[in-house]
Amino acid sequence: MIYLKRSLGVKARAIYAYLNEAKRLYNVMYFRNETSPISLLNYHFQYLHDYLAEIGYVQLYDATTNLSKISSIIDSFGISVSETAYKTSEKPKRQHLKVKHKDEEPEGKEFSRAAVEAYAIATNNPISEGEEILLRTLDLLFAMGQRANEVTHIPLDCWVERVEKDAHGRIIRNPKSGEAINTYGVRYYAEKKAQDRVHWFADQDVSFARRAVERLKILTEKARVVAKFQRINPERMWNLDPNQEMYYPEIMEYLSFASQDGLQKFLKKLRVTPLSPGKYRAGDIEHAMLKNKNFGTNIASTVALADDSGKPVLYKEQLLGLAFDGDFRMKRKDNLLRVVVAKLTVVDLNCVLGAVHGYESIFDRRGLTEADGSRIVMTTHMPRHWRNTLYEIAGMSEAQQALALGRADISQNPHYQHATIEEKNASLHEFINTRNPQKRLELFKEGIRDGTIQGSVPNTYNKLRARSPVEAEEFLETHVMAAHVTPYGACSHDFSKAPCPKHLQCFDSCSHLHRTENPNEAMQLDELIAMQGKNIDRMKQCGCGDAGADTWIEIEERKLKGMEAAREIYAPGTSIQIFPEGKVVNGKRRRSAVRED
Repeated sequence: MIYLKRSLGVKARAIYAYLNEAKRLYNVMYFRNETSPISLLNYHFQYLHDYLAEIGYVQLYDATTNLSKISSIIDSFGISVSETAYKTSEKPKRQHLKVKHKDEEPEGKEFSRAAVEAYAIATNNPISEGEEILLRTLDLLFAMGQRANEVTHIPLDCWVERVEKDAHGRIIRNPKSGEAINTYGVRYYAEKKAQDRVHWFADQDVSFARRAVERLKILTEKARVVAKFQRINPERMWNLDPNQEMYYPEIMEYLSFASQDGLQKFLKKLRVTPLSPGKYRAGDIEHAMLKNKNFGTNIASTVALADDSGKPVLYKEQLLGLAFDGDFRMKRKDNLLRVVVAKLTVVDLNCVLGAVHGYESIFDRRGLTEADGSRIVMTTHMPRHWRNTLYEIAGMSEAQQALALGRADISQNPHYQHATIEEKNASLHEFINTRNPQKRLELFKEGIRDGTIQGSVPNTYNKLRARSPVEAEEFLETHVMAAHVTPYGACSHDFSKAPCPKHLQCFDSCSHLHRTENPNEAMQLDELIAMQGKNIDRMKQCGCGDAGADTWIEIEERKLKGMEAAREIYAPGTSIQIFPEGKVVNGKRRRSAVRED
């Protein structure tokens, strides 16, 4: 700031603007545990650029221009270990990422049904390979609901599969086919601190996400080979002998232009001197490209993602989403530089979604509009709001929503939940509002049968139905009114008729307690057994000699044996009575665990 003031005569108001960008840079460094400007990289500037673009910062051009100036000053004085070499790509006098939404929400949190249908048409009918790279990346954005920066940094080896096992380590199999049940996910790096995580997919999202991953691997293979060569061979652009003589047809294999005239003008602009008309030396072209700020910086930037200490986490060729320079220029398809590899950015995705003015979107080039004929505008952050809203409607807990979306702060959930009360309760609206007990019972049964109502009882019912429809209906008739779920199993006692005859002492041979297939029961029982054992040890140490202590310890040890018996039971697809020989709890003589008579 002092240099700007004293040497360049920058006014106070402009100094304040530069100071704002310096503060933003410091925030990026702070989250990476960096304190010295010598650690600044091009990554810091580009990350801040992408972040401001994603949040729809109105003064994006001004901010990034100031960042460019700060970068040039740092490089001119050699302050950082390596050159930051940042230059803004934004254009002046344009409104960036300003979203027009029918509800006039400036943040653009939701999209319309027409927009989703239009996107479905576009993603299933890509026009070119370059557009398909963008579309498949957007597919992952919709399937995962993660932040856009996280989706653009998905590694090549991202696909994860695991075989589901029960609490005893046994493989869970499909009751119909007998095949092992698998869960599928995508590995990604959290935006903050580059933490390695996995997003697990629901069954309906698996094929959609798998197609995106498999196609991206194929579409970006050539770019990945070039990026790897450039990393292994610094100061090199292509695998050609620098003394090799090249003619226009050979050069156009790497630098694709609409005509030889266009290629000649490009090489002349780079100040490449021909050996003779139409003949060039490969090393001269390579040297000119590497020397050029626009191309040379991109070629030299081989690290795609670094951790807090600056250590590379992903190199460019290890990214799932890559492209050659020019892949996304739909109006200039022939202008493609197959020696300049770039990673996808949030700006690229927002451009094709229509959020950046002055760029043709995937909807514009297909003539797709909103229902009222207006232009479709989406942003990369909308799928995240959409996913969170779906999770809210489905009844997921706040903790589950935050976990699914990779969110550390659970208090942020309400800002992403846009479901109305009617939407949340639509599937159970009739059940909630009816006052007829018999009608409520029938609606509850029907909800279990058609899958509207979820939980332990519906899961058991569905697996029994696959084996025996008659047995499943018997289970439903028996348990739909009486059964209720506890952390340690299902209780078949009907509390609407009488209080618990065992005074909630479930593990003292209660014939009503059942183990189910719920894996949480095993974990809860393990914790309960450990706690019960510790309590018994304390009682033995502190209660020796007290009147009735032996009897009390005997009762608690009996309960511990009941807990251990429950833990040993495995109940796949059904419910099993834990104490089939237990004391009759509905008889005339009721026995309590705390009484001896």
